[in-house]
Amino acid sequence: MLSCIPSTAAVAMAVFPLTRLAAGYINKIVVLLITVIIGGMDMNMPTIIVGLFFGVALYFALKGVVKHWQGEGSCCGGDGGVVAPPPKKLQGTIIGKKIIKIKGMTCGHCKIRVEEMLNSLEGAAAVVNLHRDEALLSMTREVSDDEIRAAMKGGDYEIIRIEKE
Repeated sequence: MLSCIPSTAAVAMAVFPLTRLAAGYINKIVVLLITVIIGGMDMNMPTIIVGLFFGVALYFALKGVVKHWQGEGSCCGGDGGVVAPPPKKLQGTIIGKKIIKIKGMTCGHCKIRVEEMLNSLEGAAAVVNLHRDEALLSMTREVSDDEIRAAMKGGDYEIIRIEKE
């Protein structure tokens, strides 16, 4: 029965694109889980269910950690050493404002990223309130909701709603 452990660990290491150190930890965790489920306890349904639950939870936790390590998550650097650019100044008269509710911002770095994405819109300047999970977009021209969504695309942030102020 234990002859399947190396092949299971090899599959786990192939699934997770991690460093050798992290892959070693996965190998140990997989061996431990299999040993506990198969050899360390009676083979009963509650044990299998609990083992599967922890296995799935571990998979998603490690997937999130790897995404964070690679800088692909919505929070990819925290507040350390990140300096916000000066606020964008609009030329012309502000004709309107929109409030954008955004899900997925967790730190000051996220705030800066969202402001940069929204400030890429011509004729618009954004100020993000991290605690309210929203951005206030001031506009010197009418900016459509589709333009706002396009500017935010690819940033791991979800626009919940856009409303006029």
